[in-house]
Amino acid sequence: IDFLNANEYGLRNSVWASDEAIIDRFVEEVTNAGLLKVNESHIGFAAPLATHGGTGRTGGPHGELHYPILRTSHMQGAAIVPSGTYSPAQLAEEVGLPERAAV
Repeated sequence: IDFLNANEYGLRNSVWASDEAIIDRFVEEVTNAGLLKVNESHIGFAAPLATHGGTGRTGGPHGELHYPILRTSHMQGAAIVPSGTYSPAQLAEEVGLPERAAV
């Protein structure tokens, strides 16, 4: 956590853990990061964040100006998906998205 908070890039990060205390510490204490993911690959892209992973030197404070949806909020994203719980189609159905949204 100290390493992540001290780096100048503020990249996306992920943690793989089943202990909720470890997950809570990661989510609460990592403050210099882009997208945080729990039990999910940090490499996977989340629209509209395709190639942008951080708020530091890689994208910077102006890196998201090309994305209107990101200009409405400047909050740190966190994706928490229990490993092996849902397939994309099951998750889309669970949240009421059209089936094609799971592709």
